Amino acid sequence: MDFPLYCNLVLHNINYMNKSTHFFGQSVFGQLISLIKSDLVKSAVKIHNSDYYTKKFTTSDHLISMLFSCFANCSSLREVAGAMLGLKGKTNHFQLKNIPHKSTLSDANSRRTHLVFQEIYYLLLKEYGSIISDSRKIYDWENKLEIIDSCTISLFKDILSCVGSSPAYMGFILRPQDEGPKGTYKNILETACFTVNHVHESFIEKAHYTSAKLEEEVSEFERCGLTSNFISDFNAPFVAESQVKIGLKYEESIPIKLNDTILVIGKIEHICLAENALDENGYLDLESMNSVGVVGLNSYYGLQKKVDYPYVRVTEIPKFGK
Repeated sequence: MDFPLYCNLVLHNINYMNKSTHFFGQSVFGQLISLIKSDLVKSAVKIHNSDYYTKKFTTSDHLISMLFSCFANCSSLREVAGAMLGLKGKTNHFQLKNIPHKSTLSDANSRRTHLVFQEIYYLLLKEYGSIISDSRKIYDWENKLEIIDSCTISLFKDILSCVGSSPAYMGFILRPQDEGPKGTYKNILETACFTVNHVHESFIEKAHYTSAKLEEEVSEFERCGLTSNFISDFNAPFVAESQVKIGLKYEESIPIKLNDTILVIGKIEHICLAENALDENGYLDLESMNSVGVVGLNSYYGLQKKVDYPYVRVTEIPKFGK
C-alpha cells in the first residue's frame, strides 16, 4: 500500500462529486483532504494511540503533510518542509493546523507508527470503496506503508562482529531501557532494521555529539550536521559521510539479566564501501579511510596498520623465545 494509491482513491471521488457546491473556492488539494472525515482519523488515532505525548504535530497534520509531499512530488523532507512553509496562512481550507519543520517531520516519521496510516487507508477504502471504478490498478495489498526518513542516530563503540559469519550477523549492547524502548532502540523495533556506520576523522566531533540526549522532536542528523542517506527497500538511514556503511535486518534482542542491558542482533543485508575502502588483499583499509577508534567515552585515536600475519594454524606457530 502506498500514498499514490491512496491519492488515486480520493481523486476518483473528486470526479464523482464534481457537481457539488461543497468544494466551491477550494484548491484541488483542499477538496481531496475534505473527503477525509475527522471522525475517521480520530478513530484510527484511538486504535493506535498515535497522538500519545503529541503537543502540536498531530496524526492529522502528519497525514496531510505526507499527502502534500506526494502531490508536490517532493523527494526529501527538506523539500516537503520548504514547500509547506510557502503555504503559511493558506492552510485552513485543507485542515492543516501546524506547518512542520524538517526536524518535526523527521521525528514524527520516526516515532509515529505507520500502522495508523494503514488504518486510515482501509477506513477510507471502506467508506468510498463502493464508488471506485472496478478497472483501477491492481496492487499488492500485502505491501506495508512505509514513511520516509526515520532519522535518529546514536554513537556506539560496543559493536560485536563475532555474533556469526554464515549467515553474517552483528550485534551491539544497549544500556538498560528502564522506561521502555526509546530513541534508536524504538526505531529499530518499529522498522525492523538499523545501520552501522564507521566514523572517520572528517566528522569525529559531529559523531561524538550524536550521543547527547536530545529532545524527542529533534533529529540528531539535523542537529549535529550529518546527512541521512537511504537506499531502496531499506527503511533505516545511513550516514552519508561514512565510507563504510552496513545495513542490518533486526533479528533478536537478548536481555542480559546481570545488568539489565540488551544485546541487539541484526543480520547483514547491505554493505556500502567507498572506492578506497579495500586494500590489495580485499581487507578493509582503515588507515587510508582515516577511520578512528575510541577509548572510554570521549578520547579518539587514529588507526595505523602495523603488519599482516597469516591465518593461525597450530602447526605453523613459530618458536618464540622468552
